[in-house]
Parts: sequence; structure tokens; C-alpha cells
Amino acid sequence: MFAFPKHLLAILAAMSATPAWAVTIWPIGDSLTSGFTVAGAYRPSLYNNLIRAGEPVTFVGSSTADATTTLTTTGQFRHDGHSSWFIADTPGSSMDNGKGLYESVQSWHATIPSPQVILLMIGTNDLNLNNSVSTASGRFALLLSRLEGLSPSARIIVGAVPKASETNRYKDASVTTLNASIQSYNNSISAVVAAHAANGKKVEFLDVNAAMTLADLGSDGLHFSQAGYNKLGSLWASAVLIPEPNTLLLLLLSLFCMGIRRR
Repeated sequence: MFAFPKHLLAILAAMSATPAWAVTIWPIGDSLTSGFTVAGAYRPSLYNNLIRAGEPVTFVGSSTADATTTLTTTGQFRHDGHSSWFIADTPGSSMDNGKGLYESVQSWHATIPSPQVILLMIGTNDLNLNNSVSTASGRFALLLSRLEGLSPSARIIVGAVPKASETNRYKDASVTTLNASIQSYNNSISAVVAAHAANGKKVEFLDVNAAMTLADLGSDGLHFSQAGYNKLGSLWASAVLIPEPNTLLLLLLSLFCMGIRRR
């Protein structure tokens, strides 16, 4: 009769009680990722939802701005949400020069552990400030391709740009139909994501606006309230990849099953 070694049983018990893996997440975007009116934006809610679900998580990124007590005490304060940033630097535009994600993600990526999941939400400032809106989805496609090249094994979840108040505090006076522009942009980047997925890329689209409403916004009409960010964090959490099974645990279980068959 096969007796499963006691020391291996102890390892199994310890690994079951305290998972030895953690999904590495790279949040990327603007102030809706960093936090501006609400520290941490959606990230504290994302962290709490994943932990409650039993999913260990490690946030990575070049920035440590806008952390909360929870994020700081747990060591999960890193991200690449950058307030007032844009999709990419635009030729002929002064507002986004030096504040384009496309130009910066490569240097940021070089300083962080390889992410398993990338959460990308960008475009709000381009649309709200009327920054070459007609070519915004093209800039997004280039950014997405760059991220795919930097982390080819990562799952990239692209969030739709949330709706905003047509009278939000930061909107450029030249913008007359903001939410129509947001919807058009979201339709375009959703199509970009679908095309990349059809070509075998690990990318998907999260329709944030299917759940979020204008009632979730804070007093400035552009950023979310605390309750809104809590809701957004829950949406991200529901979309995040469940960590891959621990390979050592699978090996031990296989050995156990082999022992049973030999009895």
C-alpha cells in the first residue's frame, strides 16, 4: 500500500492555506487610474475585491503617487496612472508633449517585473480637451501594439473610456458633444481590440460604460466619486485573470494519484 510522504502532505497543506503565487497586474492610464479627487482611484477596490476572492495580487509600475493607507501597508502602491496624460504625443500639439503613454511605457516596463495582466484605460484627456480626436483611436492602436510587444505573454484588458458630464470642470470650450465623441472612440478601440484578438493577441475589451453611469461621477463631472471608484474596481476585479495553478502543487497531486493507482 502506498503511503504518501508526510512531509509532502505538510507542503500540500501549507500551499493550500497560503497560495504561493500572485497575479502581477500593471495598471496603466491617467488620473482615473492614479487618483486625483480620490486617492488610489479604483486600485484599492480592485485589490480588496481580489483579496476577498482569494486571489493574491502584486501591482507593478513606475509611479507610487496617490496611494491610500491600504495600498501602502500592503505594499501594493505601484502603478502607471499619470494624471493629465494622453494616449501619445501628437505632432503639432503642445498639450500632450512629454505626457504620452506610447512614448513612456517602454522605459517604465524596463523597471518592473513582467506583468501577467495589464489594465489599460486611456483617452479621456484627449477627448475632453479636443486633442486630435479624429486620430485618437489610431494612437491607441499603436499604444496597444507596443504593450503587446513589451509583454507578449500578458493578458491586456482594455477599459472603455467612461462617460463624463458635458459640463465637467476640465472640458475644453471647443468640445460640444463629449459623450458622442467618447462613444465613437470606444467603438473604434473596441474594434481595434477585436482585430488584435482575432490575430491571436491576448487582449480583450471591458465595456465599463455598461455598468458605470453619470451618477457614479464626483462633483467635478469627470472623475468618479469614492462609490464610483469602488464600483469600477469591482468591474476590473471581475475581469482579471485567475492566477495559473501552482505547478508544484499539481506535481504533488499527480504523485499522489500515481500512488493510489499502484495500491
